[in-house]
Amino acid sequence: KITVIREIPYLEAGEREGPKMDAWLPADAKKCRPACLLLHGGGWTTGDKGDEREQNMAETLCGLGYVVFSANYHMAVYEDGPYRGKRLENAWPECAANAMDAVAYIRVNAGRYAVDPEKTAVIGSSAGGHLALLIATAAEDPAWKNYRRYGDISCRISCAVSFYGVADILSWGGNLLMPKPFAESQEEWRLASPMEHLDKEPCPILLIHGDADSTVNISQSRSFFEKLREKGYSAELLTVPGGKHSFDFSGLTPEQFHIMTQFLKTYLGKEGTQHE
Repeated sequence: KITVIREIPYLEAGEREGPKMDAWLPADAKKCRPACLLLHGGGWTTGDKGDEREQNMAETLCGLGYVVFSANYHMAVYEDGPYRGKRLENAWPECAANAMDAVAYIRVNAGRYAVDPEKTAVIGSSAGGHLALLIATAAEDPAWKNYRRYGDISCRISCAVSFYGVADILSWGGNLLMPKPFAESQEEWRLASPMEHLDKEPCPILLIHGDADSTVNISQSRSFFEKLREKGYSAELLTVPGGKHSFDFSGLTPEQFHIMTQFLKTYLGKEGTQHE
């Protein structure tokens, strides 16, 4: 028995309506449990917290005993629809700031949802995978206080899982995300690239990527994994043979799914202490 709470306004965005999140709560609300935050994909332009992929992932994780949140974030807006015509609004940097503030919201409201505030994982797919990696590597950077609405509240997480996310904006090409070309905003591009934030140790990271992905080549995860291990950081890479883009848990073999759940269990546990 899972309780679902829809359209939670986790961020007041001033004049315009802010992004929302949904929550999936396990049956026993008296247990203080770890949390998982899902960030959807869609090229920082499309996608929704309630897409079938996110719903399936949320129900599965909730069934494993986690409190699950799925959040929307600011996306690019085009004049004639997604990717068509003039870009009227940029996703960056608000998309990343929203994702970080979603973590802060969970921390501040831990008691309301019976969540352990020190045990949160972020799991992102594609564009959401990029944001998950950015939270894992750069969220504690003081520079983000100028972007975030809740900049004084920590968005530190316990671990991150990236499904086929962009780890190196500089090598992949960030024109889909960034407001200006690299030559005009090099520091901003570096701020957006998880690969550029490895001077300090990030939380443990699991990278899941299909080797037949033609949208975000698996080299993104392989190169990032190699750099993480080179620095002695905690990281795992799970290659999905024949895997293309946009799969969910159903695209994993039972053995691969077990590896992912063991990763979460290692850094989150399953249940916390009794919630008062």
